[in-house]
Amino acid sequence: MLEKVLKSLNLSEKEVGVYLSALRLGSAKISTIAKRSGMSRSTTYNLLQGLFKKGFMKRTDKASVQYFSPVSPDELIALLENKREALDNKIETVKAYLPQLQAVFSPHEQMPKVSFFEGVNGIKHIYEDVIKKGDKETFAALSLDNAAPEIKRWMMKTFTPRKVKKNIFSKVLVSSKNTKPYEKLNKKHLRRSLVVSNKKYPFEVEIDVYDGNKTAFISYDESEMMGVIIESPKIANTLKSLFSCIWDKKL
Repeated sequence: MLEKVLKSLNLSEKEVGVYLSALRLGSAKISTIAKRSGMSRSTTYNLLQGLFKKGFMKRTDKASVQYFSPVSPDELIALLENKREALDNKIETVKAYLPQLQAVFSPHEQMPKVSFFEGVNGIKHIYEDVIKKGDKETFAALSLDNAAPEIKRWMMKTFTPRKVKKNIFSKVLVSSKNTKPYEKLNKKHLRRSLVVSNKKYPFEVEIDVYDGNKTAFISYDESEMMGVIIESPKIANTLKSLFSCIWDKKL
């Protein structure tokens, strides 16, 4: 139990052994403490120096010989109180300078957050994220030809009705062999679609830009069911500009 308590004070197992050995000896030479702890002299010396720096050991020189003595158990409380006081002072200092630190901090310089998803449930999770916040408008580029049947059914029965219920409008670039059935439902499904040649511009993955700073790349082919969400305002805004450029050129 003693060992467990001392380890909780940020001491290693060997440091605990040396401290307890010294506690039983009182003031003693390195060789004596080493013999009592069952460790080599060099190892014991290094451990004693570490304990001294941490405040668990005192050091004196007598006739050019170093003696070490442990701080008393009572002094351990004072040692911990001093450490707590020092930590409290550091916390107060950081709090005092927090406004200045926040003024320097720029979240836009952070690395983008990237999340990966796999399988049918992973793909569904991405689509759920697309409509979770309820944006007024989203942008997408997709193909109608390569989606797995299970994903197609779920999109029609679950995702699209929920998207419409949340009143989310979409601008969609569509690359497909037959887009007429899709285009007929544009008004009902709250979207505008712009058809591009699937031979000249084949889309092998879907791209969705939403939530102000998120971009999703989705591969829903049965042979490769996976997707990724990137949270980055710069990436999202660049793709929005690219979509807008295409719309402006085509319309």
